[in-house]
Amino acid sequence: MNRRTLLQATTTVPLALVAGCTSSSDTDDADGNGENDAESQGDVGLTIETGGVELTLADVELALELETDDGERHESNEGEMWVLANVKVANRSEETQDLPRAENFKLVTGGEQYDSAVPSSLAAPVSGEGYDAPTDARQDVSAGGWLAFSIPDATESATLSWAGAGDSEADEDEVARDEASWDLSLDPAELPDVGFLELNLPETVAIGDEIAAEVVLENAGGTEYTVETALEAERPGGSTDTESFEVTVPAEDTASAQHAFTPLMTGSFTVTLGEYSVSKSVEVTPLTAAFGETVAVDGLPQITISDPIVTDSFEADSYYGTETVQADGSFVFFEFEVQNTSRNRLSAPRSSDLDLSANGSVYDTASLDVGISASYVDPIEGGEYGTYGTIGAGETIAGVLRFDVPSSTAPADLELLGEWSNGYASAETSIHWSQ
Repeated sequence: MNRRTLLQATTTVPLALVAGCTSSSDTDDADGNGENDAESQGDVGLTIETGGVELTLADVELALELETDDGERHESNEGEMWVLANVKVANRSEETQDLPRAENFKLVTGGEQYDSAVPSSLAAPVSGEGYDAPTDARQDVSAGGWLAFSIPDATESATLSWAGAGDSEADEDEVARDEASWDLSLDPAELPDVGFLELNLPETVAIGDEIAAEVVLENAGGTEYTVETALEAERPGGSTDTESFEVTVPAEDTASAQHAFTPLMTGSFTVTLGEYSVSKSVEVTPLTAAFGETVAVDGLPQITISDPIVTDSFEADSYYGTETVQADGSFVFFEFEVQNTSRNRLSAPRSSDLDLSANGSVYDTASLDVGISASYVDPIEGGEYGTYGTIGAGETIAGVLRFDVPSSTAPADLELLGEWSNGYASAETSIHWSQ
């Protein structure tokens, strides 16, 4: 995952003393009578008053990721978790005084203390403003908000501690306040624990068929979690595209997400789940169709081919008149039409990209060499099919294909092979027609 931090980086400092202990009873309170205002150590939900300041730990939540109101997501450091503490403070004395500062709250565990990070405002997993408290607060003025600490994700107990005043940062005439602390019991097992389970793909598909990619994730933790991830497709020829998506995985359960890719070229089609660096490949094979059918695939021109006509002669017109041509074997004719119904220029087969396979041999398209402006008139009508390898948006190109084959060739023996470059030298679009 791409990990981002909050406004203040989390640091750790070794402790020389036992953290979370109660304040000394020798410290004078706000009234100067030598007694503490209240117990200086408590649990979640309890209120502590010291030096005229009332502090309440209202709530504690665990999370792996925070989201602020502006949509920014902040993941905990690797191997750590967020501890979110909602602290409320109020001035209960009759004197004006500064309310506790965020930087004086520490989270203590395992012999180390962790500084707080103060988000501007939170949208998830809790909502509310980040901790903020005014200086020169009058009587009964209250404030507070959320503090965030990034600590080791196996931590089961910690102490939230506020240093109080009367330390080196306090003025000599500032009211002395005892340290306040709360013991926290944490349950990391309730955090989400999402991992990769499966990436399911078919072994082979034909051009135009969907590659249905299914991602299965497993959550071994105690809270549902939404994972942001992406599938990257490397198509034959090297082009790539990425599909981003979210998967919400319930606690102690699995969840899946699907996305379909449509291949347009033969070769190896590789799908990678970026979050977990898992890849699988699909072998893309030629599209097969029957003579007389129209092939329509998004991203390719629409192609229509007639049934074959097998004959031993044809007539053609040219500038010099009509001429009859006899075959040494047989002629095979097709009507061939390419139509671009999209808004983009597309690759299209040239006549040289179309071959006829019959009885183990392959034959190139034959040219109509009977004169200037020649076209067929019988047994088929029209000029020769030809393109420059592309077809414009809304354009239709149609013409006749002719192949010279042995006389023993029958329609059932024929397979028309269309294989042309789709803009990449190492991959081709491939369509095979037969009866």
